[in-house]
Amino acid sequence: MKEGLIYLRSLYDQNILDPEFPLNKIDVLGEKVVSGKVGLYSAAWSDTRTHIAANRKNDPKAVWIPLGFPIGPNGKHGVYSTSTVRSYNVVPIKSQNAEAVVKFLDFMAGPGQTSLKLGFENEIWTRVNGKLSIRFDEHTKHGYRGIYGSLVDTAERDITRDRLEGLGEQFHLYENLQRIESNLMVDQFNGPPTPAMGKHNVKLSKLQEDTFTRIIAGVSPIEEFDAFVKKWKEAGGDEITGEVNEWWRETGK
Repeated sequence: MKEGLIYLRSLYDQNILDPEFPLNKIDVLGEKVVSGKVGLYSAAWSDTRTHIAANRKNDPKAVWIPLGFPIGPNGKHGVYSTSTVRSYNVVPIKSQNAEAVVKFLDFMAGPGQTSLKLGFENEIWTRVNGKLSIRFDEHTKHGYRGIYGSLVDTAERDITRDRLEGLGEQFHLYENLQRIESNLMVDQFNGPPTPAMGKHNVKLSKLQEDTFTRIIAGVSPIEEFDAFVKKWKEAGGDEITGEVNEWWRETGK
């Protein structure tokens, strides 16, 4: 991590890294992409139809391409993975409609998943020569249904492929996803959040964000990282680590 921070600091010093990076909220970053002030960033599929599309309209010569992952000094490369289980649904014990809630979740994870992901057939999309043809004006209106689909989002590869190819085949969105998957560094902890995570994660994340930002921007020396590690451990990091290791032993890994 120390080497990574030193590298990012060098990019900041060379004015390659946006000096306003701590302030780049989604809307601000989007405006910079549109105006041509961004040359490299991690984009979502929807950016190809919004910010990137607007940039290409402003600058017809603009070309956006996917790049491979950077390789470190020891030949390592990759990107962190997220947990297979990304969220939990909890029904209060005093709920008067617990059965209905479970039926609703079962529907969203089962027969309703395709419609929530893609929209209703013949309204949002049709199949043309075996491929998904999407009406983008209707697809945009359909976006709110994603709120429900995300409650029980299942990784259905065929649906994902059809959807991404239909949304932007010229950008090779599905191929990009495969490129990411082939470079994932898998987190071996895939259990539910531990009690200590619930108590400490928010403040630990804030501590990390503040420290790393100050180091990258040159406000703090790189030696501040060592003090951060000590603070992180004392502020709950060691407690979380202990619980994760206990989970590892109990699962027989």
